Amino acid sequence: MHLISFSTLSPTQAHYLQTELQFARPEKAIYLAMIGERCMGLDAMHFRPQPLTMFDVQLGPAAEVELGPQFLMLAFRMSGLASRDVRFYLSTMSTVVSTATNRVPNRIALSNNGTTFNPRNQGNVSYILSSMLLPALDKAFIKEADCLTAITAADTALAVETWRAANAGRIPDSLADLVPEFFPEAPVDPATEKPLSIVPTATGYAIHGSGPLFTVRR
Repeated sequence: MHLISFSTLSPTQAHYLQTELQFARPEKAIYLAMIGERCMGLDAMHFRPQPLTMFDVQLGPAAEVELGPQFLMLAFRMSGLASRDVRFYLSTMSTVVSTATNRVPNRIALSNNGTTFNPRNQGNVSYILSSMLLPALDKAFIKEADCLTAITAADTALAVETWRAANAGRIPDSLADLVPEFFPEAPVDPATEKPLSIVPTATGYAIHGSGPLFTVRR
């Protein structure tokens, strides 16, 4: 944003930055990330405690502290609750991974569903490990959407700057002027799937989605 807002870029420089932006948003990044998260979570849920040792008064109080969690984990597994927890985790992550292949608004909708990533909101208080692992993901799709929107807005601003360089510094009347030279169709905000727009300002212009996304001050 600093480079575009305060520097006059040559078409070559703008093209270089556009290429870098394309590398910043591989299409399957969130899908691969969620698959990796599922693998890591499953590995954590199958954590094996150290073999239990007998109490020995000569070992001191520290031995009881170390053995306590081991007994709890053993009881958790023997009760069958651990297996139910794993099944719930895998079922939820299956939904998450599948949603990662859908359009961005669908991903945001899943994040906004307050029950998806928190078993306790579904009344399932016994899913102890899922309740620890899943809530960390509840904003992942929203953060991804914010990132994609920022990249799209920056990519659009770079196209505008290249267009300006070829048109005596004039700002295009609309982003439709960038079609088809820069984009096959007018750019849209990935989060809303609505067209972006260009709005003149006192010092330059702004790329708007549902609000200002990227401002160029020159």
